[in-house]
Amino acid sequence: NVIEINSGVSPMRLCKEFDLVFSIPFTSTAITADSLGKTSVYYDPIGVIQPDDRASHNLPLISERDELKTYLKNYFNIK
Repeated sequence: NVIEINSGVSPMRLCKEFDLVFSIPFTSTAITADSLGKTSVYYDPIGVIQPDDRASHNLPLISERDELKTYLKNYFNIK
């Protein structure tokens, strides 16, 4: 379930609309969201990027679906 956003929409404007932003490594959107005080996470669905990769700018890196599910359950306090 992916929603494509028109390229004319400012990433800053879009990030302001959300409390939690997931970015597929490595994009400036994650850094923008973080600078706005939003929770910003990189998602690597195939698990090939190292968590300490310096391109992450010290933002969390979630790999693979199970880790994503766990993160979302914790974030939204779902039991």
